[in-house]
Formats: sequence, structure tokens, C-alpha cells
Amino acid sequence: MRSLSIYIHIPFCKKICPYCNFATSRYHRHQEIELYIEALKKEFEHRLPKLGPISAPSIYFGGGTPSLLTGKGLKNLFDSLSRWVKWNKQAEITLEANPETINKTLAKDWKMLGVNRVSLGAQSFNSGTLKKLGRTHTPKNINHSAAILKEQGHQNINLDLIYGLPNESSSDFNSTIQAVSKLGPSHISLYQLAIEEKTRFYLLNKKNVLALPSDEETSLMYENALLVFKKAGFNHYELQNFSKPGFESIHNLRYWKHLEFLGFGVGAYSYINGKRFGHTKILSSYLKNSKKDVFDPAVTENITPKIALKEKIILGLRLKEGIDLNQFEKEGFEIPKTTLHQLKQLSNEGLLIKKENTYQSTLQGQHLSETVAARLV
Repeated sequence: MRSLSIYIHIPFCKKICPYCNFATSRYHRHQEIELYIEALKKEFEHRLPKLGPISAPSIYFGGGTPSLLTGKGLKNLFDSLSRWVKWNKQAEITLEANPETINKTLAKDWKMLGVNRVSLGAQSFNSGTLKKLGRTHTPKNINHSAAILKEQGHQNINLDLIYGLPNESSSDFNSTIQAVSKLGPSHISLYQLAIEEKTRFYLLNKKNVLALPSDEETSLMYENALLVFKKAGFNHYELQNFSKPGFESIHNLRYWKHLEFLGFGVGAYSYINGKRFGHTKILSSYLKNSKKDVFDPAVTENITPKIALKEKIILGLRLKEGIDLNQFEKEGFEIPKTTLHQLKQLSNEGLLIKKENTYQSTLQGQHLSETVAARLV
């Protein structure tokens, strides 16, 4: 039985955030979600039988706002998926949720349906910052939703946070990370704000009216977070991710280890049989194609062994454990001399640390991860 992680994209949001460039669509009526669920089920039926029996170590509902699904809608998707995909109680089942959408009924339904990891889009614990981000929740909503989840038996709770935000001071961010430590989630994902094209923040930044912190300030924010989270008992196991012991994200680790996965829904990508491919990000096009049973990818890329090796190195250096050159050779990869030279140079410059045949990122290398990646491409 083939082992493949499953990603299911739920694009609907009650409000589109000014920094977001994901495949999202404004939520108006629940009938829209019902139509989308039927399209997803048709995609399952169209693609999965061709792949044979599948065992899923993880299933991830991302978005958008998957917590806009009702318990009935989520069960509908699980029932359909289970015709071709098997998973056991040890499988990690993640559902992303906005704090203001959570209530006791939903949290109970998720638990009953097997969701065992909830990822809350907290972003910040500063009320003013949340308003500037276009978020519709408050710090009080975050604490309340976490309390509801724990009350209903959810022990694996992730908080998404963003730093380097407009007008955000080191003091503002310190208040957020202190609040997170006090709340005590099992996992934290910490992202520096990225200015993406086709977003409102991108336009504001082009006009020089988006007051972003300096690189020095964002570096200090990141380093402060490392200290606070370490003191709170979190393991910094990946560049942007922290977990309590035993709560590392199984799904995301499979991405970082360059393992195969299947993505379903608008804008979702898959990586299988040496190809990476993805759907259109336009919801209306996805729904229109689904009526014709057409689920051809909008984008396809052949991942040659050379590309795969580079990606494995770059992704592996994001992990605390780093990369093992001997392991790559055991997997049949031939490491180019130019790559070996760059790894040595990066080590000499203090961006990587070499231990026998392994390389790990230093703190400086973490700050300059994009520079390291560009040097290894």
C-alpha cells in the first residue's frame, strides 16, 4: 500500500486578508461550500482509483478557512475519501481554523470525526496589529477558542504567528510571544511577513506607505522568540516551527523531507511520480472544470534527480537535524562537486556548521536562509 500524505484545500474566507496570496474566495452563502464539497468528491473519484491502495500518515485541511465547514460537511469529505484512502488512529489529521469560528459543537464534531490537530490562525496577540492585518478576531477570541478545544479533548493545538508586521515594535511582538507561552499550545509556527504580489500590502509597500520593521529589528524579534520558546519547553525543530516533545508536525515534516503527497481542491499542489503539479487558483474555473470531470493540472513541473537533490538539500537545511550527505548517496544521488564546494564555503562563512558528513544551519544561516538556498540552487 502506497504511503501518501493528503492535503485538501478549503478556499473560503469571510474576509480576505491584505497580506494573503493563497487561493482564497470570499464566503457569502453555505451553498457555495456544499457545491465545493461535491467538486472535491468528484476529484477524489477521478484521481484516486488510478493510484491504487493508499495509506495516509497525515491528512491536512488547509485554506482559506476550513473551520467554515460544518461537521456534516467534513464527515461527507471523510466518507468519500475513505473509499480509496486508509488511515489509522495514529495518522495526524489537521484542520486549520480561525479563532472566531470555533464553538463547542464544532470542536466536539472534529474530535468525533478524528481530527487530532487544530491549527489556529492567531497571527498576533496585539489588538491593533490584528486590525491592521484585516483579521476579524481578538486576542480574547484566541484564548477562548483554545479553551474550548482543550475542553473538548483536543491536546494538539498549533498557533500560527506572523512577525515583522507594519508598525510592529519589538515590544509589541514580545507581548505576543509571552502570551503564546502563557497559553501553552503544543506547537507554534512562526512566519516573517512576506510581501506577496497581488495583495493589498504589496500595493501599499510599492507606494512606501507600509511601515515595516528593519531587517535588524525582525532579526531581533526572531532571536527573542527562540529564547522565549526554548525557555517554555519548545523544541526548535524547523526554521519556522517549534513543538513540545512528540508534537512535531508529521504532515509538514513529510514536505521538508521531500516525500510524495497529494493535493486536492483549488490551488492545491501534488508531488508524485517525479512530477509536481497544481490546480488553478481561480475557484470558478475549478468548479466549472469539475462539472466536466476535468481535473487536469494548470501547472506541471518534472522533478529530475538533479532538481530533487537540490530541493532535498535546501529543505533539509531548514530542519534542526540538517542534512546527511551519506544518506543522499545511499538513496542513489550523486552530489555535484559545485554543491560540495558551496556547502564548504557556507560553512566557512558561518552560515552552516559541518559535523563529519552532515551540515546544519547556524543561527546566522537561519536568518539568511534565502541567501543559503540561492547559493545552492
